[in-house]
Amino acid sequence: MVLGVTTAIFAFGYAILVLFFAKGWRKLTKRSELAPVSNNKDAVHSLALLIPFRNESKHLPFLIDSIDQLILTGIDLEVIWINDQSEDSSELLIENAIKVRKSWKLLRTTPDFEGKKAALTLGVLSTVKEWIVCTDADCSMNPFWLLDMLKVAEAENADVVSGPVLLKAFNWFERLQSLEFMSLNAIGASCIELRNPVIVNGANWMYKREAWLKVDGFKAHQQLASGDDDLLMHQFLSKGYKISFCLKKGAIVETQACKTFQELLNQRLRWISKSGRYSRKDITLILASVWIYLALVVCLAMAGHWLIALVLWLVKWTVDGWFLRSVSEFYGLRNSLKWLSLVQVFYLPYVLVVGLLGNFSFYQWKGRRHRPMKA
Repeated sequence: MVLGVTTAIFAFGYAILVLFFAKGWRKLTKRSELAPVSNNKDAVHSLALLIPFRNESKHLPFLIDSIDQLILTGIDLEVIWINDQSEDSSELLIENAIKVRKSWKLLRTTPDFEGKKAALTLGVLSTVKEWIVCTDADCSMNPFWLLDMLKVAEAENADVVSGPVLLKAFNWFERLQSLEFMSLNAIGASCIELRNPVIVNGANWMYKREAWLKVDGFKAHQQLASGDDDLLMHQFLSKGYKISFCLKKGAIVETQACKTFQELLNQRLRWISKSGRYSRKDITLILASVWIYLALVVCLAMAGHWLIALVLWLVKWTVDGWFLRSVSEFYGLRNSLKWLSLVQVFYLPYVLVVGLLGNFSFYQWKGRRHRPMKA
């Protein structure tokens, strides 16, 4: 049967892909067990922490408290808050905070230059610090966050450092998201370790300001709502800048899971909308291949070949579980693996629908309406 054989080929290809990710994760884990060696223990590193925010008044107090607890030994830190046209009390919170913190400042986007990339651009251009550190307004971090990120940067002579991100989960819906998010973060880490970077997360990464200037910042994709992380990372990669991953528990940044399915759908549509802008078409090919694999499984089931469809779907289930067992130890989500079965059931229709809609559907984000943009 042609359909069955074709699906089997894609299933085999998916298994090989996950084995590739697992190889990178094992290599990264072993190397990260060794403490990074500083080349200059007396060095003082200058960093600018950029935090764009839009209507984040309920999250900002937690982030402010988290930043206040950062250990800054050997770090000259400037905290730059950029208000992206907030309509709540966010700006008032930051104005009050910076009154008693000398190294903090507040910037604002304008109606003709708004959005996260515009906010980040204002931040980068307003500082002269060597490193740009990025996180989101709904995040919190460990006191050792910046120290661990800098240790990896210095030990590996990296120009860009990506860090781990964990979704806070308190109910079944959020736990499903946390498992998927964990897998994406681990894939990004594995690919970086294998010197084939694919994705990073804008909630936790840092890069040299000079590198941002050399690649013209977000100029190539300024009008796209997403891509302030992945697309910029690929620009760095194309210019030969070294990218490393910091696999240290102290470097984990926690962020919020989506509270509703509509919010989740809009977030994923925003992520998918940038897929056509990847300069490396092998990434688009891999994404398309995974989508085709799952679509073929559905086609087999609809054609009445339930047993074959189930077996070929279980290939994904099995290799995913094997990969995530080791990953979950680092992220502290081993107990959440019991939700993996539900994730697999949810993931099938979710990927097929989002994969299609993300290429042409409008979506809402931070109170703004966006459309996908293709290369």
